[in-house]
Amino acid sequence: MKFKILICRQENFIDIENELSDENGFLRADFAVDGLHPDGEGNEIIGRAVENWLINYLDSLGNLGNEI
Repeated sequence: MKFKILICRQENFIDIENELSDENGFLRADFAVDGLHPDGEGNEIIGRAVENWLINYLDSLGNLGNEI
């Protein structure tokens, strides 16, 4: 649990746990190919979360974000 707290405190942490986890905190079976790795739909959720984070981050940079 201490490791999870440390990760969540990182500046650039993207929380996808609620979207991908079951009631026990494990990757939902309908998002997994083998019970451990996300499938296409799971990867789509991760990709959207990263994309939204990047959009917000670049917006926060103002004009500098337009140059990247």
